[in-house]
Amino acid sequence: MRPGTFSKMEESVGTDIQTEFEKSAIEAHQEEIAWAKSNNQVFRGLPYIRVMVDGGWGKQSHGHSYDSKTGRQTIMFPVC
Repeated sequence: MRPGTFSKMEESVGTDIQTEFEKSAIEAHQEEIAWAKSNNQVFRGLPYIRVMVDGGWGKQSHGHSYDSKTGRQTIMFPVC
């Protein structure tokens, strides 16, 4: 293989992969929005999904802190 040929092929394939990734991410985003709306998960006009986070701790701002005993919490994540 001539010098530079592999780099050119790698760049071309990388661009194709990036393009397909972006298409897939946009499609998944649209599906999540549709799912949230169909399940009436809308807060202040924004569709959201519930996400389970592992290793996160919820904090309260009432003069003391509260750590989840399991290290897991569920958060509302907007998908707009």
